[in-house]
Amino acid sequence: HAIFICMTKIIYDNTNLAESYAGVTTPLTFSFVRSVYADAYRHFSCMMGVGRRTISLEHEMYEHMIAMIGGRLYYRLDLWYRLVSLLPGYRFNKRFFENMLGVPNDSEADEGRCSWRYFPRTLLQLLIIIGNFLFMGVSVRGFIMRFHRQYDAYATKDLHSYTLEELEVLYKRLCKELLGEWRIPIANDFAVMVSTGLLGVLGRGVDDVDIYGALTQHARTPLISLDPGRKIQAIALEITKYPDLEGAFGGTLDDNGVMQLLSEISEYAPVLQMINAYIAKFGSRAPNELKLESETFTERPESVIALIRSSLRVKAGRTQTVRTFVPRNLSLSRRPVFRFLLGWARASIARREETRLCRSLIFGLARRIFLAAGERLCAAGKIANPRDVFFLSVEEIFVDAENKLPLAEKIEERQASLLRWKECDMPSRIESDDSTQVIEQRQCASQGASGVMRGQRESLHGKVASTGGQKYMEGSALVIHEFSPSAAFHGKILVTTHTDPGWAIVFPLLRGIIVEHGGMLSHAAIVARELGIPCIVGVNGVMRSVSDGDFVTIDLSSGAIRTNSTKPT
Repeated sequence: HAIFICMTKIIYDNTNLAESYAGVTTPLTFSFVRSVYADAYRHFSCMMGVGRRTISLEHEMYEHMIAMIGGRLYYRLDLWYRLVSLLPGYRFNKRFFENMLGVPNDSEADEGRCSWRYFPRTLLQLLIIIGNFLFMGVSVRGFIMRFHRQYDAYATKDLHSYTLEELEVLYKRLCKELLGEWRIPIANDFAVMVSTGLLGVLGRGVDDVDIYGALTQHARTPLISLDPGRKIQAIALEITKYPDLEGAFGGTLDDNGVMQLLSEISEYAPVLQMINAYIAKFGSRAPNELKLESETFTERPESVIALIRSSLRVKAGRTQTVRTFVPRNLSLSRRPVFRFLLGWARASIARREETRLCRSLIFGLARRIFLAAGERLCAAGKIANPRDVFFLSVEEIFVDAENKLPLAEKIEERQASLLRWKECDMPSRIESDDSTQVIEQRQCASQGASGVMRGQRESLHGKVASTGGQKYMEGSALVIHEFSPSAAFHGKILVTTHTDPGWAIVFPLLRGIIVEHGGMLSHAAIVARELGIPCIVGVNGVMRSVSDGDFVTIDLSSGAIRTNSTKPT
């Protein structure tokens, strides 16, 4: 190593992770995610020039990068600092890493000692990383082509005919063939971190809103994460050609009734074909798509109808003014560097959104395999319901089931535990050397002892991720903890804990966005900037302080938020 990290405390943080795994999640998701992170980051480290011996010695670090406390997923942040230390330029990368995750600076993680005898190795590693950055576009395109070729072979398999043993073999092949190459998307994420970090250093003293606002892609190819929303709007536009069908969408007929109507009347075949094509391509791209227990559009096709109902109210998409931004206070010699970094960051972010779609497909395929395994276990009488499989770990599904170990009691206990944790609030950051079990016991004992009660007004302030060309924004708040396709999104200011790529479908319907978690490179921030929607991120306490229907006023220069139960007269 060029830097040795000597931290005396363990840090658990889910500020960034809560965007993908909000609230409580199941043991299967945790088991799968922990395994995916461990394998993917080993491959990434090797790609970045870290020696195989070092990777082998750091086995425990890779295995414990993700922790589960109180039913929530957390980063073991101290181990992530250690991972960053395996790469050249630790002190810069650490700051860039913290900015990308939106976590506070940890001064203790700055400690370490350098050794000049590692300089030749570090120089070689730096050259390897630069080479990877130079060919990142080619690498990502190759990855996506290989991914879809391999994925298509898996997606067409009829898993209902597979035995449990065959499903285990298929799962292991999935991890080896599809997840084994995930080092490339992670390397591109590293490019996002470095390019935006250097952009911030070069533009120091310039408003973050201006710098990050310049990262929008509308001067280039639009972000692929916006495609689902555009497809839904295209379906809504097609429906307007059939007045009776449009009336059915706006009437009292429920979602299942509308789907049945579409299948029964041949005149509506073009609309049904568009909906089926949408589900075939984006069926796994649903809110909470990375939580395996979540139901996707593939499992519940009728849930797409609710989204189309909302989109029928929107007759035109948002437009965004394209502008080229270069800080005026930069010297003429530094401006070309700024433009280069801006182009690099834009390209890296666009590639990241492409690979995230691949990620949702992988999780969707894993979900199908585990549900098929649940059906086999249910048929064998080992579990009561196929979806109970989500309360087991990967090892328990494929190993303990073969050894005929009791699973029912374990599942029942975990279901009860998760219900209890769902009613408890957990801090986004925990610093403790205690075991996770001790932390959970302490957290249980402290619930209700003190703190701000839900509904109590607090001073709210966040980071302005997007202004949408406005100085102030006001409107009625839609406060939701979990995504619901039937929620009244149109014209509202969405207030929620997080958003993930599956939420992008409803972004064009919104007046504004306020999220409790997330930073300037979070999904909500990136997509809001792309669509020109005002967005505030990292607003601590907003879910406690704002109630559904409150009138919200936002200062888009400072990020200050004011709420009233009714609109001021």
